[in-house]
Amino acid sequence: MRKFSLCFFLGLSLALLQACPKPKEAAQTLTLPDGAKIAYESRGSGETTLLFIHCWSCNRRYWDSAMAELSKHFRVVALDLRGHGESDRGRKDLKVADLAQDVDELIKQLKLNRVVLVGSSMGGSVSLAAAKDNPGTVVGVVCVDTLHNVEMKFPQEMMENFVKSLERDFAAGIAKFMPAVFAKDADPKLIAWTAEQASKTDPQAAVSLIKDLFALDVRPWMSAVKVPIRCLNSDSSPPLGVKTSVEVNRKYADFDVVELQGSGHLPQLERPEEFNRKLRETVEGLLKN
Repeated sequence: MRKFSLCFFLGLSLALLQACPKPKEAAQTLTLPDGAKIAYESRGSGETTLLFIHCWSCNRRYWDSAMAELSKHFRVVALDLRGHGESDRGRKDLKVADLAQDVDELIKQLKLNRVVLVGSSMGGSVSLAAAKDNPGTVVGVVCVDTLHNVEMKFPQEMMENFVKSLERDFAAGIAKFMPAVFAKDADPKLIAWTAEQASKTDPQAAVSLIKDLFALDVRPWMSAVKVPIRCLNSDSSPPLGVKTSVEVNRKYADFDVVELQGSGHLPQLERPEEFNRKLRETVEGLLKN
């Protein structure tokens, strides 16, 4: 009877331990030449590394589902860009090109030899700059809901109003902005989570970056990238309702797009299963070239 009770207790304890959610792995850190520390995660293995670069006022958590799925097939790395997530903040006048230099340093310190850069929104621009800086190492670029038309300019009044709202009250400006980038049927809890995550971004970094992003002309970077550029884009990206112009973008690079029907600006969060499947197909297509 005592033996049975002990076995039952041990079995129950093991079951309870397995049922408890496992804590997320702590981020690793690397130190940049200027002393700043960048948080990142690395999973999986393989000759090719997928390096995930998040969007403006986001963090590496946005890639959790993609990291879990794609790590079954590749080595995957995701970082918190400077001023975001768990990485250092306080840098003044931060530019997109500065973030690309941080990515360059991560590639160097981790000794990555064959990389596909996967960049969401602003992360797409960062990916282009990093790809041109790492010829021979970066073998492809996948951009997520960005580069819809590289000749199009953002409406000036819209840009100015958005920047002013962030400068007045960053948290309130973010809370108002985030719902506009999702599809109409998006989960309200997901929208609330993204707004909460965005509100934790260094406001100084976020404002500096959005000003630079609005003014940025990525065409020279696209032309300098000598590897294929592919996009996974919403078929009508909110809030502007922009469709991707393949003809325009092909003036500057080896470019193509897979359109995600009815998705918002963050398909990796809104439709993770579909996104992960199409991302893997896109990467495998790039690697066959």
